[in-house]
Amino acid sequence: PRDAMASRRSTRGSTKEKRPVDDGDAAAPEPSRPRRRREQSEASAFLQKTYSMITNLDGVVGGWSEAGDTMVIWDADKFAAEIIPQYFKHNNFRSFVRQLNFYGFRKLRADAQAGPSAQAKWEFKHPNFRRGRDDLLVLIRRAEHYDHGGPDAAAQKARQAELEREVADLRSQVGELRGI
Repeated sequence: PRDAMASRRSTRGSTKEKRPVDDGDAAAPEPSRPRRRREQSEASAFLQKTYSMITNLDGVVGGWSEAGDTMVIWDADKFAAEIIPQYFKHNNFRSFVRQLNFYGFRKLRADAQAGPSAQAKWEFKHPNFRRGRDDLLVLIRRAEHYDHGGPDAAAQKARQAELEREVADLRSQVGELRGI
């Protein structure tokens, strides 16, 4: 069992490409090409649901700002308990806010001049998320630096392995020099 575990570990970070076995009759495999993102013709499901959700709110729990350029959540607890589950498979407000951040929404700070008696609110803004302009949703993209499986992931792992080997070699050389 230990040898099996060790062999599994040693192949985990392997950067070698696995090639299909040549059986003589099969056509040569096409060379791999980097993936390109398709042009988006429609907004993500998250954005469509969020837009619909904010548009359909009553103004007590949340809705659009007066200008229609931000969305406002007045009662985050009620929003999480009653509204989010109608559109998503959870009722977690923090997860909802995290998704907004992934798509480039920014939380606006409360007005400092409003005073302590002002009602607490969550207000989010994105330049392409506006009341009456659902056509702009296709312009909102999920932030690329959150995508962990992108085309550069393999190259980054290979570079990391290369640097780790180089560090190990340098440590060995330093050890040898100290022994002289």
